[in-house]
Amino acid sequence: MCGIFGYVGKGDTVVIPFEGENRSSLIDSETEFIHKYSPDLKYSISSMNILNLIKEGNYYVRIAPDFQREIQIRIMSTIKIAKKLGVSRNTISRMSKSENYWCNFKTLLSLTEFLQIDEERAMKSIKSVKTKDSFPMPVKNIEFNSSLARTLAHILGDGGIHVNKLQGKYRAFYVNIQDALLESFKTDIKSIFGEIPIYFRRRVNHGHEFWLGSTVGFMLYKLLQYDHFPVKRIPDWIKQSDNEFKSAFLQAMYDDEGFLYPQKYMIVIAFANRMLTEDVRELVQSIGISTNPIRLHNSKTRTLMHYFSITGRRNIFNFHRQVNFIHPIKRKKIEMLISKYKVA
Repeated sequence: MCGIFGYVGKGDTVVIPFEGENRSSLIDSETEFIHKYSPDLKYSISSMNILNLIKEGNYYVRIAPDFQREIQIRIMSTIKIAKKLGVSRNTISRMSKSENYWCNFKTLLSLTEFLQIDEERAMKSIKSVKTKDSFPMPVKNIEFNSSLARTLAHILGDGGIHVNKLQGKYRAFYVNIQDALLESFKTDIKSIFGEIPIYFRRRVNHGHEFWLGSTVGFMLYKLLQYDHFPVKRIPDWIKQSDNEFKSAFLQAMYDDEGFLYPQKYMIVIAFANRMLTEDVRELVQSIGISTNPIRLHNSKTRTLMHYFSITGRRNIFNFHRQVNFIHPIKRKKIEMLISKYKVA
């Protein structure tokens, strides 16, 4: 199935199918997720506070009471601060005094900067975050592990993100007919983000669908660098990650988009967009699995597809050991393929 890139505009969200990917880099420091999309930055962290992914968005946060009291003590003139920050005096008063008040995240950071409070101190005081219309979620670290790798690949594979920037909506979704893959996606989301709302609907002809709230959708949008390239690409930081992360990413990609032909001793993956095909092939080769060249398949009933295959006993065994499948039918087929090699 193809992925969905997204939509940016004033009207209702429209689904636009793409099968590309996007390219970017990660960071050397947890305190800044993007540094002007520099291609020289390397994957070098094991986790990141979710707040570093949403600084650019329109989010609201709740802060700890002790930090609220610290703000209150430092404020000498609400008039001066309100004028400087471009907000009302009531907003400043609520931020410093009202219990469980939802502060605008950007305004909070501007206020703490004005009051000469260290930003790290402010970030550590934040307990929960939400958009204007979404459910709150607890602030936690995102671990750069197999769960995140699979989730990102599923969004690029049989999922996508519907985007309406003017309304601040980033609706991430995943569609599949295999219950095992749907359950794996749900489990990974809970592992990454905690007990957040995950919406689900069963559809007869179009695959069953999970979708996520805008806060999580925006984080996935930033991790995948959707806003830097016109089509999807596999981000450079994934290409620079360790083999465990890359293997989990490839597992989800092949679960969604791969094919097995045991009679031909062959594993294949295909996409309409050649850049995506090149990205996946590069990732496969980076974990020590040789591939055949990219070829074209021109079907009368489908879009022109770019594909490459994995063949040869050593490569098939390495794929089985390092990548494998969660998809039950594909897992059964690769076991059949492995057994054919063992008998031969």
